[in-house]
Amino acid sequence: MATRVDAVKDVVRGWFKDLAYRAGLRVSRLTVPEFLEPLLHRQLDRKGRLVFVQVGGNDGRSFDPIYRFVMRHRDRVSGVIVEPVPEYFRELRKSYRGHPGVTTVNAAIHAHEREMTIYRVDSSRLNSLPSWAKGSASFNLAHLQRLNLSPEAIVAERVPCITLDELVETHLPTGAAAELDLLQVDTEGYDAEIIRTIDFDRVSPAIIRFEHGVGQGML
Repeated sequence: MATRVDAVKDVVRGWFKDLAYRAGLRVSRLTVPEFLEPLLHRQLDRKGRLVFVQVGGNDGRSFDPIYRFVMRHRDRVSGVIVEPVPEYFRELRKSYRGHPGVTTVNAAIHAHEREMTIYRVDSSRLNSLPSWAKGSASFNLAHLQRLNLSPEAIVAERVPCITLDELVETHLPTGAAAELDLLQVDTEGYDAEIIRTIDFDRVSPAIIRFEHGVGQGML
């Protein structure tokens, strides 16, 4: 089993490094906990302003890697946050209601579908589950099943979808996509598909942060 996992890791690493190389990017592995915020501060200091796109915003606060940074520098940081689950989206809007530079969009990002089924934990059961359960919504039902959630705790709902290009064209200022500072992706198993759709000739993030499950044989 270990050999198989190692092989999957090698394939995933090779795929991502090749993608980055072709886009003119450099891949760096940082082992310092909470490394993202120092990178964002450096980018903000260098440019004076910072623009981000976040795919998978949840409620804006729970386990969010950029919320504190964005609110602390609200006069110089702006961006777009996407969240497909309507209930979480309403909380997301409340979280950022004091930040006029943040646009929230109630949709999922998908390469070609206009509507998808998303699976999530029934909100009435969240109080009896670990806090991470709220952040487990996914297009992939198997992703939730791997978390040992009972079938009764999982609900399905249809959500609207747009492409990453559509999001950028509609909600970012003209020319901002070419100088995007951060693309933050956390979609519980769909991150690789979103990264594959990036047209690096049009969208050039200085930093891409995504979640992976290489140890479980997925990206």
